[in-house]
Amino acid sequence: MFYRTLVDNLDLILKNSTGTALIERLFLNLAVNGKLKEISSKFESAETRKLGEICDLYQPKTISTSQLIPNGNFPVYGANGVIGNFDKFNHEDSEVLVTCRGATCGTVNVTKPFSWINGNAMVVRPKNDSLRKDFLALVLKSINYETVITGTAQPQITKAPLANVKITVPSLAAQEAVVETLNDIFQLLSEIRTKTSQLDLLRSSFRNSSIDAISTAQTPEELQNSWERIQRNWEVIAGSSQSIGNLRGLILTFAASGLLVKQDLSEKPPQFESVTSTKEIPKNWIWCELDAIASYGGNGSVNAKSIPKDGWILDLEDIEKSTSRLLLRSFGADRKTTSNKSSFNSGDVLYGKLRPYLDKVLVADMPGFCTTEIVPIRPKDGLDPNWLRICLKRPEFIKKVTELSYGTKMPRLGTNDAKTSVHPIPPLEEQRRIVERVNQLFQICDQLELDLILAKNIGDQFARSVVSA
Repeated sequence: MFYRTLVDNLDLILKNSTGTALIERLFLNLAVNGKLKEISSKFESAETRKLGEICDLYQPKTISTSQLIPNGNFPVYGANGVIGNFDKFNHEDSEVLVTCRGATCGTVNVTKPFSWINGNAMVVRPKNDSLRKDFLALVLKSINYETVITGTAQPQITKAPLANVKITVPSLAAQEAVVETLNDIFQLLSEIRTKTSQLDLLRSSFRNSSIDAISTAQTPEELQNSWERIQRNWEVIAGSSQSIGNLRGLILTFAASGLLVKQDLSEKPPQFESVTSTKEIPKNWIWCELDAIASYGGNGSVNAKSIPKDGWILDLEDIEKSTSRLLLRSFGADRKTTSNKSSFNSGDVLYGKLRPYLDKVLVADMPGFCTTEIVPIRPKDGLDPNWLRICLKRPEFIKKVTELSYGTKMPRLGTNDAKTSVHPIPPLEEQRRIVERVNQLFQICDQLELDLILAKNIGDQFARSVVSA
């Protein structure tokens, strides 16, 4: 029954992020215990032995990193593989190692001949020729080391508990069959990983090109063609968390292009000072510089010492990157900083001006104070703050201001570049209709994202349960 379930769902398991590792683990455990059909008959005379009965276990002398020689002739093995070179070796033959200190306890490595092995790894060497080293390495990889690891702050594996671990030791012919079989299986799984990775890259490239086609479209016809391409390939476009983020960007692009709601030409055009642009927008819309539609900078800076204990204080980290939702509401009583901050009012648009946070835009629902990396922007009459938020979060604008940001340590958008940035402004009534539609579509994106997370978790659990069974 479980075999049938595994075969029927192999495609799903291998597509899962941890699926190939689980399949690899499954075959490893089956093979070294003689439970694969092709080699099971060779295990008829297998014995169960303690590791310490058939292997010598020891930790060699350690040399410090300061003793390493860059041009040394011999590799030095630490806890996690080669860490440098040395002018001497302490092991002439290839050896099987188990990491015995640190977070990677239980990792198995096989050294090259003529190597120096440090004491962060336990050498496990067969006492005689009845045990192949390549088979031993596979057996050691199959062990559950949770039963032998001690310590929490500094996990470690000591000789005594590891020596008591029981393993299956078959004939040399069986060992050879296990090694050959697993090498073939691991090679196949490696190819699957490579192909999956290549496919993921192709999908990602396709998503990005589709988004670019939308954001760079210059005419309604180009925009419509790009949208039809996305509709034809919807499964690929909306198939990952990244693509859901891209979908949000598409929605904002459509919103700023007038494609989400129907225009009403009887509505009054905005009464702001307009500028010209080569990019088309719907009738009754105008292009405006930010300085013409909002005041940039809020109420100016205040000293944090003067902030009331119950005063709301906002950091960039409090705003979620993809959705710009408020993650955390902190108050003056929680903060000890004395740096200057900016004050803002309810309805102000709070904009992150540092390069990594240029898509963090929040409309304040109450007065408060924010760190200097956030700029309060106050919309003028005739501009809905949530429409301004859409303008500041649209991918086309973020790409442009990212290129304009300056500085090396903490790149940021300059005040003049922000004030002279140009945005499409529809009539106020249409702004509000579009905002409402964007909110509806973003709720769908939220549900899609939640479904993806749930599907991934269910896929992980399913793959683990099937493989365990």
